[in-house]
Amino acid sequence: MTNLERRVRKLEARGNDPSGLMPHSSQWVEYWDRQVQRYVDGESDVYLTLEGVRSWMRRTDGGEEHCAV
Repeated sequence: MTNLERRVRKLEARGNDPSGLMPHSSQWVEYWDRQVQRYVDGESDVYLTLEGVRSWMRRTDGGEEHCAV
């Protein structure tokens, strides 16, 4: 592996959040929508990030009817 390849991998790793997905990609949005919905449904073992919840709130007009985050 070249130095350039190592640097690219390091940068790509920083671009991903704990979901392992690239932030704000369609897969990332779907993942966090499911996570927030699990939380709203009362599941207790849901891991959320602030950015994931903010993304959900932007698409649901603030999400006030679901939960106060």
